[in-house]
Amino acid sequence: MRLLGFIGASRLAAARDALPAQVEAWREQWCFADEATVWNIRCEAEQALDANDLHWQQAGQANRRLAVGSRTADSWRRAVFGPHAAQLPDDTSARHLLEQARLALVNALLQALGQSPVPGLSDTAPEAPGAVLSPRVLLRIELGDDALYCLLDAALFDSALPPLATPAALVERKQAIGGARVRLTLQLPLTELALGDIDGLSPGDVLRAKSRLDQPLTLASESGDVLAKGYLARQQDRLALQLTK
Repeated sequence: MRLLGFIGASRLAAARDALPAQVEAWREQWCFADEATVWNIRCEAEQALDANDLHWQQAGQANRRLAVGSRTADSWRRAVFGPHAAQLPDDTSARHLLEQARLALVNALLQALGQSPVPGLSDTAPEAPGAVLSPRVLLRIELGDDALYCLLDAALFDSALPPLATPAALVERKQAIGGARVRLTLQLPLTELALGDIDGLSPGDVLRAKSRLDQPLTLASESGDVLAKGYLARQQDRLALQLTK
């Protein structure tokens, strides 16, 4: 069954940081100089690949595979031997050198991502290259009017990603609230009072309320949100509110 997914921004950034430099280093070690051919190395999501008629080889296991492909058999010959490709005989020595060059590129990319090198490549194609919702990075090496392609599974980039921040441990709600305080309001309907009498109020004065002692009072927050209801009570020498809801 084909894995579905996508390449996130972090893995694509890791590919752009690590892979083009490895291709350039491989080019200097394995390829004949060809000033007439400009190399363009790009990393992008696999959906940008036109996979028609590509020849593939790959290495790796499970979801850590790396595949290399080309349009024709001459693509690798042109990349490695440059201006001498046309004069190169198609013999055992030339084919062996091309095989070693491909393997060297694969291992350079793997080692740049913290992976172990592989001893060889198999003549098998990756599953559904260029498909939508495929979790692979496409490394495109453009050589003038030709190109080489590499498909790298997303899991190969795990070691190249920055470590995830450790989330804060969950705590009990009571502990999280801690000593936070909120002002509460007890809504007690009073009888009418003349404005002139308000100026004469002082601590200890008694105001008559409309509510009876057997009627519930409302406890609200400072913003007016009702929090609970209860009845007047006494705790030691203080008046209190006994909550019912």
